[in-house]
Amino acid sequence: MISCAAAVYGIGRYRERQSVTLAGLFVGVVNAAMAIALLAYAEQPLTLNSILLALGLGFVGGLLTAIFAAGGLPINESLFGILTDVKLLELSNADLPVLGQLALRAPGTNQHSHAVGQLAEDASRAVGANPLLARIGALYHDIGKVAAPEYFVENQQGENPHDHMRPSQSARIITSHVTYGVKLAKEINLPKKIADFIPQHHGTRTLHFFLRKAQAEAKPGEVIDEKDFRYPGPKPQFKEAAIMMLADSCEAAARFASASRSGKHSFDRGENCRRGDHRWSAGRVRPDASGNYHHSGSHDQRPNRHLPCSDRLSGFQSSQPQRPAGQIARRRTRQRRARH
Repeated sequence: MISCAAAVYGIGRYRERQSVTLAGLFVGVVNAAMAIALLAYAEQPLTLNSILLALGLGFVGGLLTAIFAAGGLPINESLFGILTDVKLLELSNADLPVLGQLALRAPGTNQHSHAVGQLAEDASRAVGANPLLARIGALYHDIGKVAAPEYFVENQQGENPHDHMRPSQSARIITSHVTYGVKLAKEINLPKKIADFIPQHHGTRTLHFFLRKAQAEAKPGEVIDEKDFRYPGPKPQFKEAAIMMLADSCEAAARFASASRSGKHSFDRGENCRRGDHRWSAGRVRPDASGNYHHSGSHDQRPNRHLPCSDRLSGFQSSQPQRPAGQIARRRTRQRRARH
């Protein structure tokens, strides 16, 4: 029992392979100490040979524990679906085929995923979630875009193909990156916890731009079904997925606001996030996102003035201090007197 407790304490946060070796050495020390204590408790003579034997067997037991733990860990991860920090770090390897294809075919999406990962990691750390899980989930949340990267604005450099398509076709292409991403995750045997980020990071939100465009172009009597413009979901089922949804919204809003004010995408996802912790994470994500895309132009073009992700999230206020109404009135009175 004491050896098991020592192993749990020694391993701590298992993020490096050598952590198992260090934990094994720690268990060996505890085993040796317990063996000597048992000899003393049993009132056996503490000779040099008995002490050396206890020390040797204790250290050998600790090393065997480390060997069996390190060798059996990959098997246990696969059999029981355990997602350790070491497995998450392995999934962050940029040389993996799916991440390599994403960087090659959709460089804008790849950059977006890394930026979202940084924001989600910071916000998760602030609210006590798993920051590593949020960051790795962000790397894979848009892998479905490799099928048609040119239809997503972060990968476009010239003409937008959606300008020449019907809104319903555009909506099908946009939402299909979720279904294709889920299929691709199954093909590459992505851990379920990471694959869940793909459908949950959009929740069940609606593509408002294409829906309104379809309603504006609809013929008299034609009925537009809102379901055709809605992501399949489900809504986020765990804290890290919801945080990544907010980070995805804020990063995209900050990116597009700094580049243009077209507003072709809706980032209103508050309807999919109701937990109180997400107010704290949104307050953490928002300044980071606006800082990453700070614009040096005029005051009216600051990207952090009207981030859409703040519309649905109460609990944090603008970072700009508001002057009292009386102070503003007195200042205007002094200006009028100075003119006369």
